[in-house]
Amino acid sequence: MKHVWNLRSGRYIVPHITDKKHYSIITTKKQYLLSCILRYFAIITSMSAKKATVSHPKAPIVNRRARFDYELDDDIVAGVSLTGPEVRAARDGHIQLRGAYVTIKDGDLWLNNASFSLKLNERGKPGAHSVDTRPRRLLASKRQIELFSARKKLGMTIVPTKMLTSGRYIKVVIALGKGKKRWDKRETIKRRQADRESSAQIKHAR
Repeated sequence: MKHVWNLRSGRYIVPHITDKKHYSIITTKKQYLLSCILRYFAIITSMSAKKATVSHPKAPIVNRRARFDYELDDDIVAGVSLTGPEVRAARDGHIQLRGAYVTIKDGDLWLNNASFSLKLNERGKPGAHSVDTRPRRLLASKRQIELFSARKKLGMTIVPTKMLTSGRYIKVVIALGKGKKRWDKRETIKRRQADRESSAQIKHAR
């Protein structure tokens, strides 16, 4: 902002903080410096507030066990019917998909055995949580449900692989899977170990 020194009156004239059309007269240099400091802190505070409103996308909640226990095939992204506390638990990452599975009942997809750690608003118990594993309805198109139903009748299992929480709505990625045999799991462990060793070698080489 433009600061004007009036030679005739020996005063600083500066624009008002909230209204540039109005000017306030500062009689001493000390008051002038104080006004500059206050202006500086006002600008810093507004910049910090703008940075705080910028939201960073959250990482999805991944069911790592699904890829270990199953040979995964086609997948779809389905919506999920949740209550307010359940949405909050999903946003905070307080959900466990390990051991969860999807069933088809009355033409709808249902997410079973997914653990939601719900915050309890009880007096005298700050931070109290309860774990809820009740079935939750998944939202998918009729065509997608029919496709998964037909594949399920052929012996495939429907498993949730991840939950997407960064968008406007909470969504679940579900995939068709075929259970691995014991030797298949051993091969998966060996492959993961080899990948970790190669990654470590590349990191040390840099």
